[in-house]
Amino acid sequence: MRDIYSGARKVSAWLGPDPSGDASQVVAIIKRMAELHQAELNPNTDMFPSNQVLAQLRLPAQESPVWESFNRMVALRYFTRVWIIQEIFLADAFELLWGQATIPGTDFRLAYSWIHYNYLCYCHYGLYPSSSILDITRCSALWVQNKDLMELMNGTLGFESTDKRDRIFALVGLVPKSECDIVVDYKKTEAEVYAEPALHIISKSNKLDVLNFTSLQDAPDVNCPVWVPIWKDYDPGTLLDFKFKATKNRCAVQWKGLGFEVLILRSLHVDSLESV
Repeated sequence: MRDIYSGARKVSAWLGPDPSGDASQVVAIIKRMAELHQAELNPNTDMFPSNQVLAQLRLPAQESPVWESFNRMVALRYFTRVWIIQEIFLADAFELLWGQATIPGTDFRLAYSWIHYNYLCYCHYGLYPSSSILDITRCSALWVQNKDLMELMNGTLGFESTDKRDRIFALVGLVPKSECDIVVDYKKTEAEVYAEPALHIISKSNKLDVLNFTSLQDAPDVNCPVWVPIWKDYDPGTLLDFKFKATKNRCAVQWKGLGFEVLILRSLHVDSLESV
């Protein structure tokens, strides 16, 4: 899929029909917000702009139904598909087709960047806080900066796929082959597909940070060993921000050749407890 998207001159994504006939108005405000982003014109407020400010920005008033139409569009199932990430990143150009309307991909990206930059998706009158689109915004920066597989997996937790293996395959294609040798092969089981990136990350980083994303609650959703991260939902209990390391500068050492069902690591014996 990586070769298909990167070789395409333009990717056209069908959002679905527009029975209410709102698409043309949504296209107009998307184009306007894209222009505002390019011109660096911002409302400079921590709440949804007043009607006076909206008028100055040449945007519809707060009570205009076009805002709800915009919310309805970004709530469409298309924006939760994990393959949208490759469609947006790898293609030279893309466009969204909604009913009879066409939304240029560049306008959409710029408009949502403007929305995100001005916190309009967190306001009382705000726009729909589509987690998937915000994840794409964050993931875009990660992909440009370092193309790190674990960061990409963590930055796209809200995305879904019909075939659960595509949750992994769609992101592996974004990492350079020199950095990740995981092969997309639909003959692999779900367990193999989900275990491979975890083993790759441990081997590449010599750290066990990836195990912070495992969850016993999510394990039944995918047929995997319990130590394997499913990358489904963000768990606020994950231990990601601690600055200390119990092992100091020692690297993780993994025993190889034992398959993926059990993760075996060499531990460091610190002391023994006589009694508790």
